[in-house]
Amino acid sequence: MNIKSISQAVALTAALSLASLAQAAAVSTAFVADFEGDLSAWTERDTAAPTGQIVADPLNAGHGQVLNFQRTGSAGTLFSTDAVTSNSGWFQLNFEYLGLPNQGGPITDLGGYIGAITQISGQGLWVGGTGSHPAPLNLVDDGQWHTYTYTFKSDWGPALRVMVEDWDGSVAQVAGDAYFDNISLRAVPEPTSLALVGVAFAAMGASAKRKARKSA
Repeated sequence: MNIKSISQAVALTAALSLASLAQAAAVSTAFVADFEGDLSAWTERDTAAPTGQIVADPLNAGHGQVLNFQRTGSAGTLFSTDAVTSNSGWFQLNFEYLGLPNQGGPITDLGGYIGAITQISGQGLWVGGTGSHPAPLNLVDDGQWHTYTYTFKSDWGPALRVMVEDWDGSVAQVAGDAYFDNISLRAVPEPTSLALVGVAFAAMGASAKRKARKSA
């Protein structure tokens, strides 16, 4: 085997190894909720006074059944029962949010919040919110459904749960004006791993092009 063949073999092995690692991280445990069934995949902070409820999409905009809240709360009121584990420590949270200001609350402060946490009363991050409490994503309360995606690294451990609430610290303090649908929390590869996979495959492509030019 000549030097070029050895280089190509090494590049192929590296690319396949990195792709396998990335795929393993990408297909790790994921939590998905579309609220077309029940809330059996969720846990209430206060089981004696549940807050979450499944209702019809108030806009009749094709969402079917969605999540909203019977009462406002704080520090997370509804949590996914199963944790999502990420080997890389990286996660992606996807969800759709609707804030209806015509139910009594002001635009920009209806109190819808969503995040990820290690366990009830554990450590975590409010990813999106509408109100004075800071969050990376500012949720829009304009009476329309909006889709959000946020990718982040956990500094609190490799296993996280989704947490949701209608915050009682918002100006509105009106229960039932914040809606969520199609929530998913997934483990994803570390961004640098994906970049290395891309570099490896690019090197393979360049080598193949050089070989094709020589054969022509």
